[in-house]
Amino acid sequence: MAHATFSKGSDGQADRAAIVAFVKAKRRTVLTLEEKLDILRLHVGLREEGVVDVTGKIAQWLGRSDATVKAVLRESKTTGTLTVALPPSNKTNHASRVPSTPAVRALVKNFLRDRDGLRTVCKDIVELLLAKGKASIKRVSATEYETKDYNACLRAVHGFLTREGFKYTGLGSKGSYGANDDDASD
Repeated sequence: MAHATFSKGSDGQADRAAIVAFVKAKRRTVLTLEEKLDILRLHVGLREEGVVDVTGKIAQWLGRSDATVKAVLRESKTTGTLTVALPPSNKTNHASRVPSTPAVRALVKNFLRDRDGLRTVCKDIVELLLAKGKASIKRVSATEYETKDYNACLRAVHGFLTREGFKYTGLGSKGSYGANDDDASD
């Protein structure tokens, strides 16, 4: 839980700026349902009191734009309800490009053993997984893959090999992968 420290009994410009900065840093950009309800309640209360420029006052007090305050009132009037957007997040589970199953581990391990003494890089393992139907990459044409998708698959294979304990020998671009009997199990 975040706590802010402000001077007691002081109403200085620095304290006000610190409070505004604290609120701005901690508040989401997306309005919650409660904030939208507060905006509507303020509209009603200020109009009952006969205040001029209600939208401007609410926007100033809440630190939101006039357009945001007007949009909440417009949404309430037109639909009779309020919608709340989910906060931005990337918390959904995505399908793995390279399944981490015993069959795939055994396939890669046997491939590396068969190529013992030959230079084997991620590209070779990607081709193996594509041939065996264990990975898929979008195609641009019959002979070409989409560059971004292909590079993402290369990164996924590299991560898979690292996680599964396959050893990488050599330096930089001159290295190759090999089966590590101690770490990569069938």
